[in-house]
Amino acid sequence: MLCDGGSRGNPGPAAAAAVLLAPGGTVVARRASRIGRATAAEAEYRAILLGLELAASHGADPLELCSDSQLAIEAVRRTGPADPGLAALVREIRTASNSFTSVSWRWHPARENELADALVRELLWH
Repeated sequence: MLCDGGSRGNPGPAAAAAVLLAPGGTVVARRASRIGRATAAEAEYRAILLGLELAASHGADPLELCSDSQLAIEAVRRTGPADPGLAALVREIRTASNSFTSVSWRWHPARENELADALVRELLWH
């Protein structure tokens, strides 16, 4: 699962995207949505939540969720978020992840997140 979020301005119009991949890398499903006015950080967290929802709707379990937001990945791995303003989103993410037998949270560089990033850019810039 690849997830990405972004905003045009910080805060500004924002979008979140997720791409579900089969083990061999084939795209199974993709979803993107505008999320209104948000910070870039909030958009990244909402992208993770969108990814969990997409994976659950396709019965993907266990799940490896990848994001290029190191801050978001670190926040969902520990007991509290780095930013108290995002605590409610982290709780939502943790609750949604409980429906899977296992979720591994992995940060990866932005260059490996092109599929999700392209969906965000399409919503924000076209």
